[in-house]
Parts: sequence; C-alpha cells; structure tokens
Amino acid sequence: MEEKANKKKKLITKHKYMILGLMVMLLILLVVNTFAWFLMTTRNSMTIDTHIDSWQISMTDEDDYVVQTVLITIDHAYPGMNEYEEVFTLTNTGERDAELSFEVVYARLLSDVYEASDSGLSHSDIESMLTNDLPFDFNFEFSSTTLGHTTGNNTETFTVTLNWDYEASNPADAEAKDELDTQWGEDAYEYNEEHKNDTPPSNPSDDNTRYPIVLKLFVYASQTA
Repeated sequence: MEEKANKKKKLITKHKYMILGLMVMLLILLVVNTFAWFLMTTRNSMTIDTHIDSWQISMTDEDDYVVQTVLITIDHAYPGMNEYEEVFTLTNTGERDAELSFEVVYARLLSDVYEASDSGLSHSDIESMLTNDLPFDFNFEFSSTTLGHTTGNNTETFTVTLNWDYEASNPADAEAKDELDTQWGEDAYEYNEEHKNDTPPSNPSDDNTRYPIVLKLFVYASQTA
C-alpha cells in the first residue's frame, strides 16, 4: 500500500511540474508576442517629417529669355562712344539664398582669341586683360553677390559695360592712348572688311565672326549654408 501511495504521489508531482512548465512556456510566448506587437505598433505609428528646400535660379536678359551662358556681341566700338551696357536679371524663386559669381571663359577681339583652359589662360587672366590692357574698358558687376529667396530680396542684376573714353584721364598717357586707339581702328577696319559678308551661325551661342568683339561668360549661383 505504501509503495502504491508513493507512486501516486510522484505522478501528482510530475503532473504539477508539467503544468508549471506549460504555464511558464505560455507566459514566455505571451511576453514575446506582446513585445512583437508593441514593436509593430510603434513602427507603424512612427512618422518622419522632412522638407527639401526647393532650388530654382533663373537668369534673363532684357527680352526675358532664360540665359545659361552670357554671350556679349559688340558690333562697333570707337573712342568717345556712348557706354555699351547689357543688363541681365537673376531671380531666385526657391527657398535658399544664393551666392553669385562669374567667370570669363572666352573672348575674341577681332582675330585674337583668348580662351580659358587648365593649361593656358585662367579666367582671371582674361578678365584682367579686358579691364586693364585694352584701349577701352570692360566692367562686370553684380548689384549684389547675395541673391535672396522668396522671403527676401530675390532679384539682382548682372551688368556688363564697355567704355571707351575719347581722351586719356592722365595727360601723360595721351600719346600712348592715341597710338593704341589708332591701331585698334585700323585693325578693326581690316577685320570688318574681311568678315562683312559672313552669315550668322545657326546656334546663337556659337561665335559670330560678323562682330569684332565677342565675349562668353558663365554666371554661377551656389546655395548658401
């Protein structure tokens, strides 16, 4: 009898451990499923708010054409001429301010060609020549080098001018200036005679030999921080 009672007691104890084990497993599964549900719910309820600032700069000349390369063609230049002026308007319709800059990439003065390259003339070399070494003076100027966006001043101008004074500003330079003016006039006459029957190129951005002076410039607008 005692042996039978011990067997029954062991069986009951075994069943208790089995039930306890099942309860522990169920508890673990419940915790895991609850955590997984929490993660899924958290991920599904998360939202990321982002805004990408728009970036839109346009440049137009006086005829409101979009300009990527500034092309300057001058038909006649002579001492005492009225100031030549070409004005381009830059408009920022984006959401970031811009910094403005320019480079002279090409210049042709009669038959002499100056083109910027890594192994030759730099952009600043050509600009210096145009502003300092000719009988006439070019000037390149922004109304401001900072172009605001739509909440501020979003329009600026880029102006190219040519001035050819009749007399030297310094009397000591009068004779040298007269010689330079005369030489340019003679060379210009020969050039115009040689190219007077030239037809304009099909692409407006190509060099037009009918004009004695041709410049190409790049105007850059870069985002500010």
